Amino acid sequence: MTASTNEAFQPMPELSEEQAEALRDDITKNGILVPITVDQHGRIIDGNNRFAIAAELGIECPRRVVNVDDDDHGHDLAVTLNCARRHLTQEQKRSLIRSELVRRWSDSDRAVSRRIGCSPTTVGAVRAEIVDEAERRTRQVQDKLKTATVELFGACHSLLLLGADPEVILEQLRTQREAVAEQARTTAGQTVGGVSAQPPGEATVERIARLVGTHAMFSAVINDLTEVVDEVRANGVEWPLPLRIERGELDALISSVCSRLGVEAGRQIVEQDADMLSNLDARAAEAVVA
Repeated sequence: MTASTNEAFQPMPELSEEQAEALRDDITKNGILVPITVDQHGRIIDGNNRFAIAAELGIECPRRVVNVDDDDHGHDLAVTLNCARRHLTQEQKRSLIRSELVRRWSDSDRAVSRRIGCSPTTVGAVRAEIVDEAERRTRQVQDKLKTATVELFGACHSLLLLGADPEVILEQLRTQREAVAEQARTTAGQTVGGVSAQPPGEATVERIARLVGTHAMFSAVINDLTEVVDEVRANGVEWPLPLRIERGELDALISSVCSRLGVEAGRQIVEQDADMLSNLDARAAEAVVA
């Protein structure tokens, strides 16, 4: 059986240069004194650094084999064995606790503390920090999406006043909504797919939250715009309204509004978008006056 490194079973931070050099010197002098641990598939659970140094030096690397039920079991064992040997700073230990909670949030504070070798109180404190941070980021995303929803609806309403066909706008909004949904599914799948998948990082979690929120924004704009169109039609007004600008320019504006403002929802509107929105509002206002 050939051992192989596998990121799924590398929960620990990298050794510092001093630690790596000290380990290399010790192995050069004494060989591998503590066998590495591999699973039944040859994947290293404990001993990645020893294995790499032994390969570099061309010396034998003894190993012991343990059977694991699944990748979660292998990762649990990797954390336990590594934490039993490695000295971690408080910062490194809290980082590992965070990673373990993200990997399997349903584990109790006591279960995580047993794996890592710390107090349940410390795990509880890190868990509370994650919840607070998640709530803060959620509020930020929600605030940005509220602004983006108003901006997108306002831009679509201006397009109607310039003579755009509401069905064309709604179809483009639906297309963008489905594109965002697919991005969310793909991003979420990448965090769990494959043997070597790592726990999703904060950036990935935030991206999924933004994509889900953007999908909700599209749905809200589609619903609100549909209500406006139906209400106006019920009052005897036929859509589309008279064309106020060149057809090619209007089509380009529809595409810009639905794609650029939509897909980029959840961020601050950049200067060129603000200019586009201001210009669109002004032209729509002129159309109403005319």
